[in-house]
Amino acid sequence: MCKKTEIRMQMKPEPAEFVKMMAPSLRRAASTAREFEGRVANRPKSGEATDIKAALTIADTEAQEILLAALVENFPYVGLRAEEDTPTVARFHQNPDASVVIDPIDGTLRFYLEGSGPYGVMIGLALENEYAAGLVALPREGYQFEAADGSVEAAE
Repeated sequence: MCKKTEIRMQMKPEPAEFVKMMAPSLRRAASTAREFEGRVANRPKSGEATDIKAALTIADTEAQEILLAALVENFPYVGLRAEEDTPTVARFHQNPDASVVIDPIDGTLRFYLEGSGPYGVMIGLALENEYAAGLVALPREGYQFEAADGSVEAAE
């Protein structure tokens, strides 16, 4: 195998390893969101087209930074598509072969702040523009789901 191919392979995490390494951080991010629930205010982002897109709380930013800290430690070479503009986002660069997508609190306005339904903490791994792994926590319900390469597991 040539050196360039070896380097490129190192730039693409294995989906099962991604799930294994990110699961503890997802649990911490979900726990943080749950701890802040009912105690934080909406601090809307400017320039968004709708109130739903503009919704932002300290819980969003804290949960995202927990996930990003684990990414920096374990997968610093991945590309990143993060919903919030938090300090650690700038540490990541484009990587068309491996990107991570983060929504620290999906449903911030209606489901988290207004309490009208379940909200989720989500992180996914895309390899060459196809999702290969994903983790979703529903903090209020106490559920966490993990999927890699087509197999889905519910975690406690």
